[in-house]
Amino acid sequence: MKWTSESLEQWLRIYYAKGTLQKKIQTVWRNTSFLVNTPLQCLPKAILNSLPEVEPRVLARTWKWLNNDEEIPRDIILNLPNSAGPNEYPTQLKEIHDAPCMLFVEGDSSLLNSTQLAVVGSRKAPNVAYLAIQQFLPECIRHGICITSGLAMGVDSSAHQLCVEQGGKTIAVLGCGIDLCYPPRAKQLRKDILNSGLIVSEYPPGTAAKTEHFPRRNRIISGLSHAVWVVAATPRSGSLITARLALEQNREVLAIPYGVFESAGLGCNELIKNGAKLVNSSADLIEVYALFISNLESGSEHPHLTGVGDKQQEMFATGLAKPEMLANVGFETTPLEQILERSGKTVAQAMNSLVGLELDGWIKAVPGGYVRVRR
Repeated sequence: MKWTSESLEQWLRIYYAKGTLQKKIQTVWRNTSFLVNTPLQCLPKAILNSLPEVEPRVLARTWKWLNNDEEIPRDIILNLPNSAGPNEYPTQLKEIHDAPCMLFVEGDSSLLNSTQLAVVGSRKAPNVAYLAIQQFLPECIRHGICITSGLAMGVDSSAHQLCVEQGGKTIAVLGCGIDLCYPPRAKQLRKDILNSGLIVSEYPPGTAAKTEHFPRRNRIISGLSHAVWVVAATPRSGSLITARLALEQNREVLAIPYGVFESAGLGCNELIKNGAKLVNSSADLIEVYALFISNLESGSEHPHLTGVGDKQQEMFATGLAKPEMLANVGFETTPLEQILERSGKTVAQAMNSLVGLELDGWIKAVPGGYVRVRR
């Protein structure tokens, strides 16, 4: 799509609308003539009057980002209704129930629809995690599998760096605005990825990184991918949120095993105990993608993977749901201060858990705090 300042402003108004309003808009689009360049044209007045205005500085910064550097391809990929015809929005991600309405991208956007393996793990992972990445991932790269992660220090950066060094394809999903880099020390890696990979964010230019952005980013990492490999995770690691989201999205979850006294990997052991595929060689990773590789080598136009099995679906229902934080949220508005006092967690820890519960549909953020919506 060729962007104009008018079309950009209209789409940003939709972006900043609440989720329920976005769903109403999608419903209207499915049942009326829809023009991508003027998405508000077909909307009823009641919806138009409910849409927020876009701050001029946000519009200006986004427009500047779109038109700033001809050497690096930049675009905004829209989650359009199927009635609008073929579009670039990734098919895998479109399947999830809370897919972003817009993706801001820099680099090779064709990778959005490639077959991907998500690699996630702790920022302070043990040496065995990095050893597993160095020994197991090259075979996946050789077979053309794109490695998707979150650009964080530790496991994420290690997986991205290996792809860069070996000429593989990699996608980095940000928890901040597309024009920023978090953490700042990953700037050179971000630049290197753009040589043959892709940077993705659901956040417009200028959006600062916030604690609650990263669990939401995780749903995109798992949503884009066909399987999620957890390389290192403590029992309370954010990587377990990604694993839980992956199962909800019908993705396969993989994990490497750890010794019983290695706290950095106890989350991985819990995943394996509850049905995740144990990975102790590159062959275990390749086995998951065997159908894709076979179709790709035979020239099939649509190489794909099958969904996860019943055993992993049971894992979502039993092994990963953590009730500790949920118990601190009532069916009437519960202030964050009260949740912190009840749980004994730090703000960062609490927000990580609360966003995970919200993504799973257990609670909802409301003015003044959170409210539980399911029993």
